[in-house]
Formats: sequence, structure tokens, C-alpha cells
Amino acid sequence: MKKLFPNNKLLSPNKSYDEIAKSVNDKLKQSKNETFGALKETDDELNLPWGTSFEMSGYADYFESIYEDGDD
Repeated sequence: MKKLFPNNKLLSPNKSYDEIAKSVNDKLKQSKNETFGALKETDDELNLPWGTSFEMSGYADYFESIYEDGDD
């Protein structure tokens, strides 16, 4: 699988969701970049799959609540 997707990153099986979320949020607090670019930088610095920081920072939930269509 690594040959098919050489840039694919996987979450560490040795870390829990809470540990990864804490490291993401700690890194975002340290960042002076307050754009969505900071999320990509955080994913890259922590060697996380793309979008992990977006999800674990709470932005995904925020935007889901704003753009929810009410069909639930």
C-alpha cells in the first residue's frame, strides 16, 4: 500500500485519540499563524494525515453546525 500512496500518513497506533488531540491543540496554541494554513502546518509537523488538525481542533464540528441542512 505504501508503494501506491507514498505520501500517505497514518495515525500512530501507540497514541490514543485524546493524546493526539492534545498534541494538535497544544501545537495550534503555539502557532502565530491564525489561518487554515496553520492546520496544514500542524499536520505536517506532527506527521499526521491531512485534515487531522481540522477535525481535532473543533473546526470541523463548528462548520458542520453552521452549514447543517437540518435533514437529520
